[in-house]
Amino acid sequence: MGEEWTRRTFIRRAGAGALGVLASPAMVTAARADSQGMPVTRSSFSGPLLGAFAEPTRPKESYFTAITEFEDSIGRGIALYRSYRSWGQPIFNHTIDNLLNPDKNPYPVPVLYLTFHAFYGSKGQDCIAWSDIVAGVHDAQIDSWAQELAQLGGRPTYIAFHHEPENQLGTPPTGCGTPADFQSAYWYVRRRIEVVGGVSGLTWVITYMRDTFAPTLKHGGPEVWWPATSPYPDVPNDHLPGVDVYNRNMCHDRGWRTFHDLVDPTLQPRKQPRTPYRFSLGVGRRLFIGECGCVEGDACFGTLPHGTAKAQWFQDALAEMEGWTNLEAFSYSNVTGYGDGDYRIGTSPESLASFQAVAGSAYFSQAPP
Repeated sequence: MGEEWTRRTFIRRAGAGALGVLASPAMVTAARADSQGMPVTRSSFSGPLLGAFAEPTRPKESYFTAITEFEDSIGRGIALYRSYRSWGQPIFNHTIDNLLNPDKNPYPVPVLYLTFHAFYGSKGQDCIAWSDIVAGVHDAQIDSWAQELAQLGGRPTYIAFHHEPENQLGTPPTGCGTPADFQSAYWYVRRRIEVVGGVSGLTWVITYMRDTFAPTLKHGGPEVWWPATSPYPDVPNDHLPGVDVYNRNMCHDRGWRTFHDLVDPTLQPRKQPRTPYRFSLGVGRRLFIGECGCVEGDACFGTLPHGTAKAQWFQDALAEMEGWTNLEAFSYSNVTGYGDGDYRIGTSPESLASFQAVAGSAYFSQAPP
């Protein structure tokens, strides 16, 4: 088919079973009922999804080439690809089109994890008010995204409305509003897409910054931002808690942080129900790790050995996750970071080999649908 491929072709093939079964309402990840404090909702997948985002490394290299080279390096295709949008940006672009095109993508088509931010530009610049979204001021943009999502034909897709909303606390243009404003906007956007727009197959994620959880509990803690009760009878409480975790070492004046320190620390026991892992259990939802990264032990004048410290970090992360029964996805950031930090898996032979072992583990054997 070559250049004659279209998204319509992708939808037809998926429906025929070539790329997997389209999601019915019963297949959507979380159960369609309130689950505060209840047993953890089941996933529509048989195991956690291994995901990634990859930054280009060479001049003029595309993001699509970057992710396929990442897949080459780990010896398998990713099951999930994350991609973020500022307000007004379309979902489909060169990268997404190629990922969804079996004639272009040498690996199985991944599930998409998409975030829609309530700001123009990038990095939280030029915010729009969450309250304006609820007032219907921006319905045209929400409807445009719904129309694009409908082209996926109900294929399972993860959606976050304004991931890490804690970063935009305040008044436009530097902030988007209050936690209550965020919650109202989340429910409004979700209903506009799912009910008004008729889009199926979506699993929604509330993605936090790591320091919102214990032991630091910044930004008021996770409960302040958690949309606990749906104001609409036709929109269920079934979103997943998500978190972005990075071991930046001295590149951000943090010191070395193990994966356990980031997701389920044991310091200050009275605060421990609010770690990412335990919070997810407390609300009865599966945990979604939307971003993750680790630098080398000697990065930014660190004192730990190059290669072996990062390699051990990956192995310890795998061992930690293998002890969980409620992980939905683990998405790695193959990118550069603060200062001289570099989260790429290939910063040393030891690091690369260790991440290859993580990617090849039985725990992450789930392929895309």
